[in-house]
Amino acid sequence: MKKITAFILTVIIAITAFTLPVLANSANKSFGNVPEATGTITVDGLKDAAYNSGLQIKIDIPEFSEGGTDGFIGWSALSTTVSGTAWVLWQKGFLYVFCSVTDPTVIPQSQYTDESDIPWATDSVEVFLDPNNNTTDPYDSTAIQYRIDAYGFLSFENRMNGTSSYGQDSSAAKGIFEGAAKITKAGYDVEFIIPITASMNNELGFEIQINDLQDDGTRVRVFPEISMIAGEDQVSSDNIIWYPAMWDYIVLTATTPAATTPAPSTATPTSSSVLVNGTTVSFDAYNINGNNYFKLRDLASVLSGTGKQFDVTWDAAVNTINLVSGQAYTPVGGEMASKGSGNQTATLTTSTIYLNGAPVALTAYNIGGNNYFKLRDIGQALDFGVAWDGATNTITIDTSTGYTAG
Repeated sequence: MKKITAFILTVIIAITAFTLPVLANSANKSFGNVPEATGTITVDGLKDAAYNSGLQIKIDIPEFSEGGTDGFIGWSALSTTVSGTAWVLWQKGFLYVFCSVTDPTVIPQSQYTDESDIPWATDSVEVFLDPNNNTTDPYDSTAIQYRIDAYGFLSFENRMNGTSSYGQDSSAAKGIFEGAAKITKAGYDVEFIIPITASMNNELGFEIQINDLQDDGTRVRVFPEISMIAGEDQVSSDNIIWYPAMWDYIVLTATTPAATTPAPSTATPTSSSVLVNGTTVSFDAYNINGNNYFKLRDLASVLSGTGKQFDVTWDAAVNTINLVSGQAYTPVGGEMASKGSGNQTATLTTSTIYLNGAPVALTAYNIGGNNYFKLRDIGQALDFGVAWDGATNTITIDTSTGYTAG
């Protein structure tokens, strides 16, 4: 059956070689500039701090299908809740790609049909790279597809010259590229290091996708919004992905200049009363530029045991704050300390913030070594009610309702 299917695929490729498909998105768009990394990057499936300065690419557009299927791969018109964020850097002849995937249901490795022979039928991330960004030759033989699944299995294919690691174990990809993966609470992370000969200001053809394996063995692919494939139907997008001349691209640039440090702000102790589910609670909170900021761990401590509880962890090695919704808070000491008095100096927090394994943009300030978050931002992110009663100068937090902008 595989030989018959392979023959059919060969015929399809031969036929489609004569024409280039029309895209929903235009081709050859720039994903953006990829800065040269500073510092050490260890390829171990853990996000090094250096990636925070990299080109960030959101991956959250599922492939579109009219319902057609491919008997070999088993695609079908299925929705997905999987998404991810990739960070891209380059350094010393290598391209680095770190991708954090949010996947509520990572399929156990033991359920993969054949990880070596059909490695795309896995929960995995694929990077397509054309080192020449050849926009004239649709079949550039230097273009390679690199793949790492959630459990760290590496595979590659160069469809143009017929080489691949398919049918072999992960070690067959060694020497072509290296990588690693880690299972996380939110899904999984993968990390690529791909050899390149390109230098400053060079353009490299580039695409990236997430494969979401379903319980029935089918997969749904997820793309960045900018990708030429986003919005394409399943059949045409399979053809498009192997026209390197139509790929989008990245540009290698110098190290990102250090960002200008914003001037510190003045934090004034909040004079308002605070009710949490009807009970008065004395928080160490401040008003900064007209908004109320609460100590993150105080909020987590008070809401622990409610329907909107969340845990907080801190990873100093990568300057990351991790929030996990629905999980009881783990105290570290110092929660609900006596309320401060007098104005304080507040500086914007530089930490990367994750919610359930996915990066999230939240405004936060550091005051006296503690992180204070805008109450409405936290309410929106964790979906609890926040209200303000000007007549009584009262802030209300209600975990029995969802967040409503106000």
